Amino acid sequence: MLTLALVAFGAWVAVDRLAANSGTTASSATPAPAGTSVAMSWLRRLEVIHLERRLVRAGYSLKVDGRLDPVTRSALADFLQPSPAHPLSPFLAVALGRTAITGLRNPGAWNSRFGLERATKFVERPLTGPGGQLDVRGNLRAPVAATAAPLSAEVARPRNGKIAFVDRMDNLDVLNPNGSGLRRLARCPATITSCGITGYAWSPNGKQLAFLRGYMGGPTPNNLSLYVINAGGSAARFLAYCGDCRARLAWSPDSSSIVFARRDGLNMVSLRTGAQRRLTDSWLDGDPVWSPSGSRIAFGRGNLLYTVKPDGSGIAELAAVGGTIDHPDWAPDGTRIVFDGPDQIYAVGADGSQLKLLRNGSLGNGPGTPSWSPDGGRILFFNTPGTSGAFTPEVWVMKPDGSDPRRLYHLPCCVDSWHPPLWSPDGKSIVVSADSCSRDCRFARRAGGIVSMDRNGQHRRRLSRSESEIAWQPIPRSW
Repeated sequence: MLTLALVAFGAWVAVDRLAANSGTTASSATPAPAGTSVAMSWLRRLEVIHLERRLVRAGYSLKVDGRLDPVTRSALADFLQPSPAHPLSPFLAVALGRTAITGLRNPGAWNSRFGLERATKFVERPLTGPGGQLDVRGNLRAPVAATAAPLSAEVARPRNGKIAFVDRMDNLDVLNPNGSGLRRLARCPATITSCGITGYAWSPNGKQLAFLRGYMGGPTPNNLSLYVINAGGSAARFLAYCGDCRARLAWSPDSSSIVFARRDGLNMVSLRTGAQRRLTDSWLDGDPVWSPSGSRIAFGRGNLLYTVKPDGSGIAELAAVGGTIDHPDWAPDGTRIVFDGPDQIYAVGADGSQLKLLRNGSLGNGPGTPSWSPDGGRILFFNTPGTSGAFTPEVWVMKPDGSDPRRLYHLPCCVDSWHPPLWSPDGKSIVVSADSCSRDCRFARRAGGIVSMDRNGQHRRRLSRSESEIAWQPIPRSW
């Protein structure tokens, strides 16, 4: 039997669990001595009798003695499950100060990760205090504003540089946003069979392009390495071995480090020294992305969304959904994270509060791969409506609260392959990469390729018939 406790100014009440065959409800608390009338008045304001009955029916005993340990407070907070419809009273919020909400997951391992060096049946995450889910009155914090805080032009709207992509010969090329200036940056060595280039990403300062290159797409696991190359096209430099890693690379905001997902978890490598640090230890970890401030890294682990500090400490669970989480992306002001689940798009506060389903789809239809516009005012995403074997590629935008969805781009059935659409660094344009054809794409003429357009879906221009990943170079205004 688990004992749960509430803080009370020296007063205590005990209520035993009802017998399993009893049909009676719990009795009220035993009257306290006269000297504790103030405390009992406080307890009545907490509606203790009602709370006691709820606990008894749930199989608990309640003891109020003013000596709560953190695990007991956590268990009580977990039982109460505060919500907008059932907020905590101000008094109970004070009583549960510095408490943590709990969840029944792998106790020993998880609590060790959260720095909770004690035996408990619960996994904890912040409820109150800085970054907690409750305000000082015990109510859930107000939702984060749908639009991002204004950012300076220097930060929010750099100039647009080159667009990187891989051509049909597996060469890494760049070209200007108007389709001119095609130039090769890197190629696959002839010595590597089944060679491919993937996961390329520009540094935030626009001076270098990181990419993965090596054996991929064959009958055995991928064998990739991480390289960087200067924007001018000088020789690629080996940075780290990656192996059978996931394709998404994440640059730190100061362009000094890169995080990538390997079989042994998330790894960070220094661009200057090549020194590596392992941040997490699960092969499920993937799709890392740095917060705008550089203080946290968000990533998916199965159906869970986490953040971790760049030194590997402070891992925190932010959200859990009913399927694999992919493609998290931070709002430009760092207050929210948008991500996709299975044919769904969610948003959650950076502190784990206010999880919201923004857009829902059906099996195979999307939506997915959401990304914030540089000004924080819109979310771009991909969609593939249709039925199995007959999906069509589309690109949409919506407001950060999920309202006002608008389709910007559509290709005829059926989609062959596609990649996440991108905002331009200045937020005024979008680039799309998708192919479709009316029958077997090995023999039919393809439609699509890499296409640019303005943020309203107008003024389209085909940049290349080679459908591939795309990455758009930012050029800071200070250049």
